[in-house]
Amino acid sequence: SNAEFSLLLTENAEFLRPFAINLTKDHETAKDLFQETLFRAFTNKDKPATEPVKLTQIYIEDIE
Repeated sequence: SNAEFSLLLTENAEFLRPFAINLTKDHETAKDLFQETLFRAFTNKDKPATEPVKLTQIYIEDIE
């Protein structure tokens, strides 16, 4: 549900944002990566999780 997703987001955002900054070494790129990660999580929240997607995979896809 949207409420469960919001709770999950709230609980994990404090860890995802600094990780994205450390990964990209750029605050604007990290912001974009963070938003893309949340967008993908939200749009796929009702699909069964078959394999976790790592934040690094999303970043690498975006720079290729």
